Amino acid sequence: MFIHNLVNNSNSTFDELLEQSHTYQSIYNSYLRGILATVIQHPELVSALKDLMCHGEIFLNDIVAYELESLGLIKVDSQCTFSCELYKKYFATQKPTLF
Repeated sequence: MFIHNLVNNSNSTFDELLEQSHTYQSIYNSYLRGILATVIQHPELVSALKDLMCHGEIFLNDIVAYELESLGLIKVDSQCTFSCELYKKYFATQKPTLF
């Protein structure tokens, strides 16, 4: 989707699309809002994301880690972290919704 938009939208540069990727003007807006809608229905997921935003790396119980990993939001190694900068930036902009 990203490459398609870059090729077909001559007004946007690669850097501009990257910079806007987590905003409401983004080509990912509907997708990200869908994930947000899923997360806010589960207080334990909201709590985990709050902790992750505050600390960067956290330990999570297996069930919460599994649910967030299934959504693609986190990667699980020795600790849990956001799986990519897109999710990290997007959820940082959603702090009023989550807090």
